[in-house]
Amino acid sequence: MTGKTQGLSRQFLLTLRRCLTVYGVVLAVGLLLFVPLCYQSVMLGYTGSSAIVFPGINDVELYFRPILLFTAMAWQWFFFDSALCHGVSRKSYMKATAISAAVVPLLLSVLYLMARFVVIATGTAICYEKSDGCRITGPFYAHLSEQFMYAWERMDWNRAPSMWEAQYSPALPAGPLFVGLKFFSLMLSYTAIGALIGAVLAWLARRGIWAVSIGVVVLWYAAQQLSSSPSMLIYMPKMQVISNFYELGTAQNRLVQAMSGRVVSYTADGVEIGTYVVWIPLAESLVLFVLCMWIIWMFTKRREIHPARQRG
Repeated sequence: MTGKTQGLSRQFLLTLRRCLTVYGVVLAVGLLLFVPLCYQSVMLGYTGSSAIVFPGINDVELYFRPILLFTAMAWQWFFFDSALCHGVSRKSYMKATAISAAVVPLLLSVLYLMARFVVIATGTAICYEKSDGCRITGPFYAHLSEQFMYAWERMDWNRAPSMWEAQYSPALPAGPLFVGLKFFSLMLSYTAIGALIGAVLAWLARRGIWAVSIGVVVLWYAAQQLSSSPSMLIYMPKMQVISNFYELGTAQNRLVQAMSGRVVSYTADGVEIGTYVVWIPLAESLVLFVLCMWIIWMFTKRREIHPARQRG
């Protein structure tokens, strides 16, 4: 017995199966909850009521991003000791982590595109774009991804009161593919970041509960600051640097938008034109994924089993 199956070790296959099972169980629960929340969103849309405890789903991206992030984090933090206690090598554990972190966002993106096609084909989607093509409202609304249905978007801030008045190009023939690629880049980024956070917290856990607590508080505070309202940041002197990233037309704001795939230019009369290039966020997410996996591997090589799990 060589312990190999078509060139793949049994350790690796076992770990990969366990990792995919963890993702599968969490996503299955998430999808089961997604169905009643979708129904809740539709009912809220019809009744206009806001008194229901669970407001439903308004953005499918916002719903699945934290699910993938915390699942990847939990796999790194809770399953390492168990894997090594069962004879799994660090290399097998790391390979299974990387493959699962890439495959799961890809499968979720395919599921999203299939669901999007079904709701449009059956006429149950509510589209709000006036140009040809369909940008779905909640619960299948995906603001960051759906923009890539179009080649460009034109916004005259002097005449239009909000982004709802923007003019879009005709929908691209490959628009759904670009939507899926953008959705995949988002999910891949959050999975990679979640795995990295889990590895860091697991490393801190070796230094005691206080180190973990401080790490969690710092990460929470950073996330809160980066996700704060732009209007709040403008009135906080210490956050003035961050507020510049939200101010339209600044070099910082153009850089952030370009990194998201929306390359902004301005005409002589101040009209803002955003050109959508999906390859930018896709390439960035792949680079981020590789970087996170490399850092995790550095932590994994030096990580030991928790003393409570070691055998005397």
